[in-house]
Amino acid sequence: GGYMTANNLIDYLADVVSKNGNLLINIGPRADGTIPEVMQNVLRETGAWLKVNGEAIYASRPFTTYKEGDFRFTRKGNSVYAIALEWPEDPTFTLTTLAGQKVQSVDLLGLGPVKFTQSPKGLTVTVPARRPCKFAYAFKITLG
Repeated sequence: GGYMTANNLIDYLADVVSKNGNLLINIGPRADGTIPEVMQNVLRETGAWLKVNGEAIYASRPFTTYKEGDFRFTRKGNSVYAIALEWPEDPTFTLTTLAGQKVQSVDLLGLGPVKFTQSPKGLTVTVPARRPCKFAYAFKITLG
């Protein structure tokens, strides 16, 4: 017991990074130096997630707001990353945090461009039919 799942760890990573924190993972090897299988799996799954979504995490900075509902925000240059901790259940979602921003494009990392519209209320994004990875999902919002 007491181990984080990859889903927990990735959600925690997104949350910590959105607040400009650093994540320290405690991995206790056994006396013979091997890492328990359960931790190996968590690390492998987290690594697979970072292969797809790493640009939303590595060298990112916090955005003006760090969270809106199930989303955590990071930014890099003229891109804002909205990381959905859970797959959005509705066919569209609106981020009021991005109201008033001029958006050029929205991409789901690992999948590519997704449809979006803008209104005074915020940025409304159409959720694609398939998921590019497991666990959290990073939408790259390019401002212009």
